[in-house]
Amino acid sequence: MDRLADPAQIAPPAPIVPPAAPHTLYSPARRWLMLAVLFLVSASSYLDRHIVSVLLEPIKKEFGVSDTQLGLLTGFAFVIFYVALGVPLARWADRGNRRVVVAVSLAVWSAFTALCGYTGSFLQLALARIGVGAGEAGAGPASQSLLADYFPKERRGIVLAIYTSSATVGYLFAFMGGAAIAAHYGWRNALIAVGAPGVVLALIAWLLLAEPREKLGPPVAAKAAVSAGQAMKALLAKRSYVWVLVGAGAYGIVAYGAAIFFPSFMVRSLKVSLTDVGVVYGALSAFGSLGATLLGGFLADRLGKRDLRWYAWLPALSLAVSLPFEVGGLLAPSYTAFLVSSWIGGIALGLGIPSMFTAMHAICGSANRSLAVAFLTFVMSLVGAGMGPLITGFLSDRLTPMFGVESLRYAMVFSMCFLAPAAWAFWRCGVAMPRDIEG
Repeated sequence: MDRLADPAQIAPPAPIVPPAAPHTLYSPARRWLMLAVLFLVSASSYLDRHIVSVLLEPIKKEFGVSDTQLGLLTGFAFVIFYVALGVPLARWADRGNRRVVVAVSLAVWSAFTALCGYTGSFLQLALARIGVGAGEAGAGPASQSLLADYFPKERRGIVLAIYTSSATVGYLFAFMGGAAIAAHYGWRNALIAVGAPGVVLALIAWLLLAEPREKLGPPVAAKAAVSAGQAMKALLAKRSYVWVLVGAGAYGIVAYGAAIFFPSFMVRSLKVSLTDVGVVYGALSAFGSLGATLLGGFLADRLGKRDLRWYAWLPALSLAVSLPFEVGGLLAPSYTAFLVSSWIGGIALGLGIPSMFTAMHAICGSANRSLAVAFLTFVMSLVGAGMGPLITGFLSDRLTPMFGVESLRYAMVFSMCFLAPAAWAFWRCGVAMPRDIEG
């Protein structure tokens, strides 16, 4: 009969050590440096995206196209590959090296933006814009996924506020820089000037960004052979995520459908020069929105500690408050009245934008984070950037026999009213959030 082992000689089981949180791999200085790089990448994206809106009037004059065609240029020409490639690139980001996804995407869209300046026809310009959209499909979801790993959860609101404020910076440079270059050197040189530096920035991103998975490996759920369809089904089973999609889609019609025509509206209806549009309106709206976005991130962190539902209720409130000011600005009789009303509306909007993404990150979980961002971007792009400019441009053309040059004003008012269903959807998202939280 075997002798029983001495209990004193039996080694206790090794304690289970949970994997390190990704943000603990980097010093605070390194984390903020990588946030700065991703901020610049995102700003480049919005600069390349919005530069065309500043140039619509000279493009329209050179090629002799309609507002509907301009809507197609800024909408479906950009969106077609942006939405087609978004989900596959997000799955690559969820399972692979997000640093590579960001750097390669940036290089592609920057090269195509510069190529837009060499096109000789409206069709060639539209095809080059398709290339810009294809490049931009990958960077946003991968960047937000990286930021969620670089920083702890309790800092996510302000970090995403800083990151999303890059949209305002890109918008500012598109308006001020794009208008100034176009006024002096033509719209083609404006596109070349904003596209070429992005290739250099892509190399910087490749060298300075880090991928935590190189040390920790991918999330456990990402290691399993879960198809994109299964992952998407799990996300859509969360009612709060569905409401985020609805709200973001409605907001996208405003952000891309109405706002994209602001320069044309000011030139046509308010008789403002393209230079003044860039310098006065661009600077005023951008700095107001930038401050509001940062404040919105701070509020999201503070209110979210009390009740996570505020991640959704804050954008609901900001969208509702902004509606009368945005519509009032479009109906204002003078340039000054338009500036004041739209500036207040822009500040109200900026307060809620970071929380839209903060709410989504709290819902989706780490393994499908890039996919969740990509599908949100898919909806905003297909409904907002795809349909929004087309709806506004088409309606403007149809109203021209009745209102003449003022047709664009009333088409933009119609598109701006989508802020109301967007606000309602985010309110419903907040109601549904508690049961869906993953962090």
